Amino acid sequence: MSVVVVGAGQIGFHLVKNLQLEGISVSVIERDPVILRMLSRVEGIKIIDGNGQSIDELKKAGIESCNLFFASLPEDSQNILISFLAKKINPNITTVARIRNKNLLETDELYSKNVLPIDFRINPEHSTAKQTFDFSEYRYTREFLKFKNNSLILRGVKAYKNSPITSLSLIQIRKKFPNFQFVIAAITKKNETTIPKGATIVEEDDTIYLFLKKEDEERVLSSLGYQKEAIKTAIVVGGGNYGKEIATYLSKNKIKTRLIEISREKCRKLDQELSKIVIINGDGSSRDVLKENNIRNCDLIVAATNDGFVNSVVCSISKSMGVKEAFCLTFNTAHYHLNYSLGADACLNPRTAAINKVLEKVYSENIKSVRTIANEKAEIIEIQIDKKLPITDIAFKNLPPSSGFLIGLIIREEKEIIPTGDDMLLIGDKVFIFALKSEAHQILDQFFKERHE
Repeated sequence: MSVVVVGAGQIGFHLVKNLQLEGISVSVIERDPVILRMLSRVEGIKIIDGNGQSIDELKKAGIESCNLFFASLPEDSQNILISFLAKKINPNITTVARIRNKNLLETDELYSKNVLPIDFRINPEHSTAKQTFDFSEYRYTREFLKFKNNSLILRGVKAYKNSPITSLSLIQIRKKFPNFQFVIAAITKKNETTIPKGATIVEEDDTIYLFLKKEDEERVLSSLGYQKEAIKTAIVVGGGNYGKEIATYLSKNKIKTRLIEISREKCRKLDQELSKIVIINGDGSSRDVLKENNIRNCDLIVAATNDGFVNSVVCSISKSMGVKEAFCLTFNTAHYHLNYSLGADACLNPRTAAINKVLEKVYSENIKSVRTIANEKAEIIEIQIDKKLPITDIAFKNLPPSSGFLIGLIIREEKEIIPTGDDMLLIGDKVFIFALKSEAHQILDQFFKERHE
């Protein structure tokens, strides 16, 4: 498998790093000297200092023989053009492109009828806005993903003081809630993620990743101490692309939303474009500005400026002033733990959707999807079992204790099974496994790769 990436900005750069960690051959076309220096520190990738809109540069990157192409330049027109060139050179290539224009993004027939040469489109701003709303549905949410036409979900939640599961081992939690079907698939403790064992104890401030059926979500979460929230008011700080999209999405979902932007000129433009949102010209990190906007009685604040440090400060000040929930936009997963310690309830990662979309396309045929979780340190891998593998017909309790992965769910003849140690995988099953990113390839090779005698 080989991938060509054009444009290694905030989204593209981290996608390249993730692909390299997956052991995938990656070529990158970039011309910004600062980004090129950053790319030079990533081992094992091919870097082309040039223009991605050049056929010669695309050929240098190996476009003629690669499997997947990702276009992430600043302008939609650039991404459409280079996707067209990629398809022209290699008609069998799968193209993924970042598209910002809503008319282009939402008009499906442009893609289904091959008017535009893009197989999959990504809009990180829209994905982040939706992520914001999903996180706000239940308090203490730090991650949320949907699977299998939304019938399965993963929700990462903070273990808070005096919650029904804090200070209990996974075995004790299972005994305490014997009638509920859910799996604790991963745990992050102080920025260190593990695939837990039965003896693992849930501690205050841990992030626990619950995998369960959507139909059981409210009943299970409420029993575990996570009640559904009614978010009525929100403040968004930052009127850039992300802040604007987040404010628009919240407003469309009947949340009274204010947007604070420090640039007077940008405020005038936003005021014309966002008629149902109150636009405030001011410094969102100022206590006086937040106090004037009644932060103490606000349900949610989203710090979405282009400066991660400012976002951390906004969340910290807002929590000290009494806001119920504070979300922080950040592109750097290394800052997650710091943001949480400063008061943020959730970190919004715009690049997650792009990384997941591309990862889904770069694995072998029996692997149907791959999602990164836990600050990109773990993965959920969906696998179709079409033939006998080293793991089939073996009770899970008989697998080596150091296997390093967890089987979260089996789908057998459309029936969803939360597995126990007595279950095993059969040919025809579909399975969701959880593994640390650093160990995923080894696990797939050891247990899910067909052996030829």
